[in-house]
Amino acid sequence: MDDVRTCQIINDGLPKFIVPIDSAKCNQHQAFLRCQGAFNVPEEKLCNAIITSYIHFVHPQLPVVDIHDLLQALATNGRDCKISILLFQCILLSGSTFVEMEHVTEAGFDSRMGLRKQLADRARLLYDFDCETDRLVLVQSLTLMTCWQEAGDEVKHLRHWIGIAFNISVFIGLNKDPTSASIPVQRKHLWKRVWWSCYMKDQMLALGLRHPPIISADECETPDLVLEDFDIRPPTADVSSVFKDCGLLFDIDQQNQLASVCIAQQQLCLKLSKVLKARYETIAPRLGCTTTRTLVSVPRTSITNTPEIQNCASELTSWYRDLPSILRYQGSSSLQFGPEQDLLIFHCALLNLHYYTLLCVLQRPWPSAILRVLPASEICSQRKSRLAANAISSILKDLQVLEMVHLLPTSGITSIVQAAIVHMSDSTTEIASLRDQSRHQLETCLGFLDTLVEVHSYSLFAKSFLVSAAANLYREPKYMEHLKTFGGSGTQQHEFGEGNIFTPGSLKLTSFSDIRPSLVDATNDHPTVFLPKQSADSQPDIPSDLLDLFDYGQLELDLSPDLFLNLGQADFSSIVNN
Repeated sequence: MDDVRTCQIINDGLPKFIVPIDSAKCNQHQAFLRCQGAFNVPEEKLCNAIITSYIHFVHPQLPVVDIHDLLQALATNGRDCKISILLFQCILLSGSTFVEMEHVTEAGFDSRMGLRKQLADRARLLYDFDCETDRLVLVQSLTLMTCWQEAGDEVKHLRHWIGIAFNISVFIGLNKDPTSASIPVQRKHLWKRVWWSCYMKDQMLALGLRHPPIISADECETPDLVLEDFDIRPPTADVSSVFKDCGLLFDIDQQNQLASVCIAQQQLCLKLSKVLKARYETIAPRLGCTTTRTLVSVPRTSITNTPEIQNCASELTSWYRDLPSILRYQGSSSLQFGPEQDLLIFHCALLNLHYYTLLCVLQRPWPSAILRVLPASEICSQRKSRLAANAISSILKDLQVLEMVHLLPTSGITSIVQAAIVHMSDSTTEIASLRDQSRHQLETCLGFLDTLVEVHSYSLFAKSFLVSAAANLYREPKYMEHLKTFGGSGTQQHEFGEGNIFTPGSLKLTSFSDIRPSLVDATNDHPTVFLPKQSADSQPDIPSDLLDLFDYGQLELDLSPDLFLNLGQADFSSIVNN
């Protein structure tokens, strides 16, 4: 009887559009959860603005929810349908990344990070106290929870969440073909979208973290996404009246095109794991340590014409050839679809950024191609990586004209830094025109990272790493001046979560002359990583060699500096200082 009364107390305080909570653990700790604000939702104006941002920038990439049911629940205040409180908080968390700052400040928050942390804390609490028992909802929520990481080396890491989502998915057969299942057609479509969203998120995390994906292609027994799976239809009258400022809801043609972009992204992700497997191997230089991450990804080979790499290149070429021409980036005017279709331009640009990032990862020679004699096959590979990096920079410039760079997800920073690495390598050439162009492109990439500092925490970390590498390479005053703003107790500090201030200079990233890239002993069945210190008189290696191991900007989501380096912070400090 007491449990029933407690459950009634919880549900009486919930918005009417929320599904009633029926969880013994949640009921037992309802006073604590209420005190922590776990059941609170933002006021209506901010809430609707975040939902609109979610529809515009998250749902086209990760269509994990039935958007019509979500909007109908909100528009009718639960009259026609309701939504899980956990899933709703996760939707708000992911959408808050892109909401306009005027809504954030009007709601009383000093920064976007403050709003995101509050929403993330609520979602974490609801998950930890088992407020949700529907396993499909759990997969949806966990997939969206990977958009936030407060502490870099915590046990509940991004792969922790996507790993749980995968395990639950397999447990309920989400990866199976639902065609013959006796469930409504709309439910079958949602089933497929949730599975492929989980898969795509895992693959993009693998690209960012340079770790093997958790989900293998062999686990994917459900058919590929098709246009019908997106259940595109006009909004109801109720939804139209409440979300009249969400133009995408009323543009069916643009919704169809965005669905095509998502389908193409799913196909591209099927190639991604093969690229990482062909190009990188994962080693554990601190095997046995249980208090921090020990895995490091290093280039598998120093040449790019192996059969595995050539096969990946062929598959990427086929993917691009099969991509509808309207979705290809071919120049500054190729993504101009029509008036008020900036969202379509944005998501097409993001799709092409992912493609060219994969090309850079696959084709970039290691070590630096500029400084060694190359066979013809690797010269061709070098040129491909340069063209891909230039394409990334060109796409970003187009987004800058549209004032949309600040709307990039964290995978966009992966693309920016990957392009910057190639530009930095090319800037060492003796060809003056290429050298000058590459230097200019590198500085442009640093400018893009500046634009994203207020949106994504580690944009500043990525910039500090690239500036340090450039200062070490060029030895020029302007880069040394840049370093002063990052060093010691310098002026450029950045808030990472609530109460945590990080100064990039605290990692002593300028000490590249003391480090050489890891050398993998290929003769050993269990590879060992050597990090010898250079003598003071020796010339430093080109940073692009180092960046292949310490790919500072390749992380997919908001992580602290120690994970940008794929080593614990203490490990890196000891390498620099010894």
